[in-house]
Amino acid sequence: MNFIAELAAKLDCDDNHRFELLNAWFRQLKKNIISQVAIMDQTSPGDRRMVRRLKNVNHVRVVTIGWLLGLVLAAIFLPPPDLGLRPASGVVKSVLVFLAVWVTYTAVAVPLYLYRAWLRARVVPNKLEYMLWVGFETLCAVVFAGGIAYLLLGR
Repeated sequence: MNFIAELAAKLDCDDNHRFELLNAWFRQLKKNIISQVAIMDQTSPGDRRMVRRLKNVNHVRVVTIGWLLGLVLAAIFLPPPDLGLRPASGVVKSVLVFLAVWVTYTAVAVPLYLYRAWLRARVVPNKLEYMLWVGFETLCAVVFAGGIAYLLLGR
């Protein structure tokens, strides 16, 4: 609060002097912001490793583990349909919300993974084998997505 009172007292002068004071104040503010950005750029090696790890997360592995977890949770908490039991609505809603979030994450992560894989094809030393493998992965993903769409919409 002292800074604001001091600035107001300094600004109680003629227009030219007020302009010079504000200009000096903005220059100092700009220097402070630049120095803070420089400090943020000089993060510790641990912080840089954390950011690098987050960028290098294998999203396809996360998707696979998530689907396994979601299906196991559904199998544990939802009763088989042939028993005629109705599960609690909270359980059904929780499982459906988890699976809906996971479908959305999968719909973003898998195409992103395939896109990055195709971009990487230019720099790998064994281009033919790599492109065959990525092509096979892409084909499997497209066939799987088409199969799911057929099961859900084709009937």
